[in-house]
Amino acid sequence: MGAEYIFFTDADLTPSISIKKEKIRKVFSNVEEEKLQIVVQEIESWYLAGLDQKACEKLGVSKKLNDTQTISKEHFLWLMPSRFDSYIDFMIEIIKVFDVEAAAETNRSFAYFTETHLRS
Repeated sequence: MGAEYIFFTDADLTPSISIKKEKIRKVFSNVEEEKLQIVVQEIESWYLAGLDQKACEKLGVSKKLNDTQTISKEHFLWLMPSRFDSYIDFMIEIIKVFDVEAAAETNRSFAYFTETHLRS
């Protein structure tokens, strides 16, 4: 189609980024190398990385996390305040208050993403 895109996938428990990229390219052969972004460990870690203290207070998250590298979906769900009906609702609310700079400071793979894809 010629459209711009970025292909995201979680690293999950894959032993290395290069192995994960190989697996993805076997399934999605048209994905360009420079468009493939691996999220370490899971995408939920990026969401929580973007919450500064003020956003945590607004959403009802108990505290700002200083490092979100090892956040799993299960940990994300455990941290989700009970007032949210679903994790999708929670993610949408996080996006509304998401701080890109805070996320880059709190999560190395998000920092790498911003350096390679967002900053010119």
